Amino acid sequence: MKKVFFFIFFGISLLFSCQTKEHNAIEGFWTIDVIHFNQYDITRCLLVNVVSFESDVCELATTGKCDDLTEYEKLGTWSVFKTDSVTLVLRINTKNEIFRGDQRVIFHRDVEKRMLIMELVSDRLYVVCRKGLFDYDNNSTLIDELLKETNPSNAHL
Repeated sequence: MKKVFFFIFFGISLLFSCQTKEHNAIEGFWTIDVIHFNQYDITRCLLVNVVSFESDVCELATTGKCDDLTEYEKLGTWSVFKTDSVTLVLRINTKNEIFRGDQRVIFHRDVEKRMLIMELVSDRLYVVCRKGLFDYDNNSTLIDELLKETNPSNAHL
């Protein structure tokens, strides 16, 4: 019985340890402060300004009928990876035209508000969002590592 318990515990531990620190940092919900799509500020068009990333599923902000935008699908899948030319890339697979595709990820620290900020950049999309329910004080080492890895002067998509 002890051996079975050990293998179950070991398997679960192995499963959770396979996630990268970048994946774990992105996982959770983010409040969108700024969003530009095709060079146009669509922040006022959002029905809800929250995106969430859990496991490999994401729930995206959607727009109402606003200017030339139509309402878009809010579910998708996501992954994060590194390339030779880009330090960190967030890939979102969805029918949602606004968020679909690869975005360069750049992390920032908001010292005054004690928040982790994520910037998503591609040729069509620019998003600035802040992480919700994030323990800023107990994650300062993680924030330092994320800032160092996603330095915008070293990355281009």
